[in-house]
Amino acid sequence: MIIDHLRSDHFALAACGAVCRAWLPSSRSRLLHSLELRPHTSEEFLGLLDSPFTTIPPYVRSLSIYGAATRRGEEPSSWMDDTLPHLACLLRVQSLRLCEFYWRDLRAKTRNALISSFLQVTKLSLTYFSFDKFEGLVELLCSYPSLEHIYFGDVFWPEGPSLASTSKRLPACFRHLDLGICPKEDLIEALFSHSTSAVDTVFLSYITMQQVRPIAMFLRNLGHNLHHLRMDFIDLQEEEIGVQILSASLYYEPQPYCIVESFCNVLDLVHNDQLRSIRLRDKFRSLVGGKLDMDRLAGILSQIVSDRIELVELAITPRFLHIIDLIDWSPLAKVFAKPKFAALRLIRITVSGRTIQEVADLVRKALPDCDARGILDFPRDLDSRPAQLFLKNIILEGMPDSQ
Repeated sequence: MIIDHLRSDHFALAACGAVCRAWLPSSRSRLLHSLELRPHTSEEFLGLLDSPFTTIPPYVRSLSIYGAATRRGEEPSSWMDDTLPHLACLLRVQSLRLCEFYWRDLRAKTRNALISSFLQVTKLSLTYFSFDKFEGLVELLCSYPSLEHIYFGDVFWPEGPSLASTSKRLPACFRHLDLGICPKEDLIEALFSHSTSAVDTVFLSYITMQQVRPIAMFLRNLGHNLHHLRMDFIDLQEEEIGVQILSASLYYEPQPYCIVESFCNVLDLVHNDQLRSIRLRDKFRSLVGGKLDMDRLAGILSQIVSDRIELVELAITPRFLHIIDLIDWSPLAKVFAKPKFAALRLIRITVSGRTIQEVADLVRKALPDCDARGILDFPRDLDSRPAQLFLKNIILEGMPDSQ
């Protein structure tokens, strides 16, 4: 219990392991649970890992590798080719994060090390990762037989006619799909059109117009397996990501496309009759007719047919702070009054830039029936927390442990 209390004190944990051999497993399991490997630390780390007296491999459960990917025209660094093959001894890694990688920069031996090692990985995170071929991504994803959770943040591959022509499928234990900036429609078509995995949790952000219909069809095909859904509609025109992204909003304005409105038109949650939680996040930017209404947000919620829905989260990011005072909440009040929301245990609402008390005072007045049921909750900014923590306080089956 004392060593567990010291889990954040690395110097104390190192001392405990040096003082008494019996303390070694307890101290090492906390000291070495999560490791980050970067170019400037790899040489010293390999010196420890390759030592005949090393105590590192049995205790590492989470491994993050920052590759420092090179830009076009630059010579790729060889540190990953010198380092990654040595990591095969870390047999018990369950969470693997690969950041700043160019697949084309890696030698065949290094690629094989990534594919053939870490066979106990259940969670894979790819951030700022570029593949020269879509097949390379498929090979990497399908090489982990215990994979349950995938997170994509800025993952790209070249377009081509063979994107959907793969016979490989994700393992049957795969459950959690978290897609950020990536060609979602290609990935969904290639890996999930005939997948045997029963995905029950889907997080989607940075959604573009061309992805609306494939995503809607994907959610429909998941059917009763889908339990938890999160969709973040963000205005990406200010983001420098090198691709054309169309604006998304919860309000109406004279623009050629509105992603949320398109979702209302094509989204069909009638087949997702076991849905238990949903989170929607969007940005208000301007006023139309002197107010902002929740019609489109309420339109998505009205698509829900599941009578098991327990948690609804709404995260709002206003461009101007005064906008929150002009929102018309009545469409939400009508939706939450419907019988299918009778099992609701929590409605969580957060507004960026506003204090908890300010949001609580406004929403309680606008949703008196929900307030009377005691289901309104106003946590701190949800976007500052890991994605999975928005399910806190509700026991949900099939969810991986939070980090």
